[in-house]
Amino acid sequence: MRINRRRSGTAIAGLLVVFLVVGGVLAYVRWMSAGIAHKITPPAGATTELPAGGQYETDVRDRASIIARFPDRGSPDLSG
Repeated sequence: MRINRRRSGTAIAGLLVVFLVVGGVLAYVRWMSAGIAHKITPPAGATTELPAGGQYETDVRDRASIIARFPDRGSPDLSG
């Protein structure tokens, strides 16, 4: 039994509408459950100074170059 183009188009459009409605409901529920933003207080003894003396960009660049030199870092050892 073959389905004609009109019925298949209607079925596809119906599924699309259902997916859009479900996505909209999920987005609305997530939006409403987000709540009110609260200020996060730092832990006791926290400072705004970096241990490297404020050289944040240099520190990040150095650490990124170290990680880039070892591309297998963090991969599991599957040798046996």
